[in-house]
Amino acid sequence: MENFIENHIINFIHILRSAGLTVGISEMIDALRVMTLLEMTDRDQMYRGLYSVLVKSEHDATIFDETFHAYFVPQVIRDQQMTEYMDKKQDMEEIKKDFVFKDKPLDISEKDLETYSAMAEDERQKIREFIQKTNDGTNVTESLKPILEQSLKGALQRKRDMISGEQRMPIETTGVDEWDAVLYDMARKQENKDLLMKNIADIKEEEMKEAVVLIRRLARHLATRIGRRYKSSSGRQMERRKSWMCGAPFAILCATAAL
Repeated sequence: MENFIENHIINFIHILRSAGLTVGISEMIDALRVMTLLEMTDRDQMYRGLYSVLVKSEHDATIFDETFHAYFVPQVIRDQQMTEYMDKKQDMEEIKKDFVFKDKPLDISEKDLETYSAMAEDERQKIREFIQKTNDGTNVTESLKPILEQSLKGALQRKRDMISGEQRMPIETTGVDEWDAVLYDMARKQENKDLLMKNIADIKEEEMKEAVVLIRRLARHLATRIGRRYKSSSGRQMERRKSWMCGAPFAILCATAAL
């Protein structure tokens, strides 16, 4: 893809959507139009111009600001973003090799893989041994795979509950490395990582802005997951799963907002 400013604006809007901002076709067209009136080399003008057509609330402003300053960066920073993301992506591919049952990959989410990667090596070894012992068990067949997956997800969820302060606000990946590198950079820099695991009653008034942003990101994240599940079920009734709701009360509130 050629390096035209129009392509940058479209890429930027795709990343905004994944970060939790609602942007439609009309807003995208307005953004492209306003850029024709601005000095493309003036970063402040670009910020104000795009802000004027894409931001409709205080919570939009938070997402917009984070995304703009992560995406419109010098090439040296973009290269660094890509290097760090590709290293992380390679690490995740290696980690997936630990989650195999009867020569088939286990259905483990990116969030669970992130949790596993953050665990100490002795804890990870216990999980690998558990999978291996299950794999080598007498009269064990592929029918046991869903039960094993649920056991692993439960164990990883309990680990997340213990290290809640390290949780990142969810940002849905796109499958496009260039965009996901920016989203990964944003996720690493988020300051309010432990808000998700707070009790609703403990959320302070000054944290409400971040709480609303988190709900919107979770809503998009869960809506995307539900859409994929419907698509993969080929018309069958979606399985009602509860495991992802076993976090803190605020996480449950966020999940409810997405349904």
